[in-house]
Amino acid sequence: MAKSTLRLFRSKAWRLLRVDAERRLFPRPQRQGLSAVEVSSPRRNPRLPLLIGLGGFVFWMFYGTPLVSRLFSPGVARAEEKNSLDLLKKAENYENHPRFQGKKISVDFSHSYPQVTYWKITHLGLKQERLEKVSPRGDQEEILITSGREKLHYFIKQGVLIREIIQGEQQNFDPLRKNLDLVRQNYSIETIGESQVGRHKVIRVQFNPRFSGRPQQEIWIDPEAGLSLRSEIYGEGGKLSTLESFSEIEINPSIPAAALRINLPEKVRKADFIVYPQPDLAAAARSFGEQIFLPDSLPAGFVLKGIVVNRIGSNSRLQLVYSDGLTGLSVFQEKYRPNVETAVGLTPLKDSGFFAVSRGLTQLLAFLRGNLKIVLVGEIGKNEINQIAESLKPATFEGGNTRD
Repeated sequence: MAKSTLRLFRSKAWRLLRVDAERRLFPRPQRQGLSAVEVSSPRRNPRLPLLIGLGGFVFWMFYGTPLVSRLFSPGVARAEEKNSLDLLKKAENYENHPRFQGKKISVDFSHSYPQVTYWKITHLGLKQERLEKVSPRGDQEEILITSGREKLHYFIKQGVLIREIIQGEQQNFDPLRKNLDLVRQNYSIETIGESQVGRHKVIRVQFNPRFSGRPQQEIWIDPEAGLSLRSEIYGEGGKLSTLESFSEIEINPSIPAAALRINLPEKVRKADFIVYPQPDLAAAARSFGEQIFLPDSLPAGFVLKGIVVNRIGSNSRLQLVYSDGLTGLSVFQEKYRPNVETAVGLTPLKDSGFFAVSRGLTQLLAFLRGNLKIVLVGEIGKNEINQIAESLKPATFEGGNTRD
């Protein structure tokens, strides 16, 4: 779905990937006697987008108890859910989505005032998409291209191009793709009515969490095209936290192949972000080359959805992706280098030992464990993220992918 791609690229995690890669591969001059961290003056500008250290190779991670699994396993769904499930299955079937292009508005209400982002989207098919972040006046600020196994993210003002490449056997790796069975275990699903987005009739589908602490969500789906045209996420007390909606959309337009090209100026700084999906935890530990830590405690309904080893330059980073179907959590681990700006960014961990940030539904916690820097990022509660951190234990393996 275009919404999933949009959430990936607008995620704070992806923005940090650009910052992290730029700092590692194109270091800025430092003033004598001051570290790069000190130059950044975090107390004067503690912006979360630079702190969400890798909340997801994507983030935005859209993905029970045994009793819930039995009650809502395929074939025994309640009759009132059937229409919603049929509609969601159509929306989940990305391969059959039509071509479309349009304009989308995203509003983040977790700040002191709403932050609005404007996008132009051109969707040519599965893993063939162009997104442009534009100013209110329509000027291009960022261009994001997905073409098969490669993603390009061009930051126009900064003159930086990040190229993400998926390597290895699991070329179709997508830990963030929604899993409807998992969603049904952790959320009740109901159709709550019809509405309009522009000229398009939509069906409103609501997801009500079965466990406390999870956000309520609502998506508006075009039943003919199977496209999500609007989404709403509600936080504590039913307060609207995030809103995304198309302001214009045209389905099955004529789109030139050049839509997937970027015209770059001569002087552009380039960096490669290599993604190595892993088949299991044991393989990930071997690829990562360091002792890894696994949580003994997870929020109710969360399961492991993906394992990735990322490389930016010579630096390796392990990412474990967990989800309950709609809400995401990532556990990042990398070797701590005290003389290099940390992925957490603006606070030297050697001074405090940990760093915590809360913004809206998102929590971030970073700390040192042995020679590793560990960053937890998720749309979960403060107590939950602290419990996960306290439960982390060194992993040992038997039979390839289990821990003693």
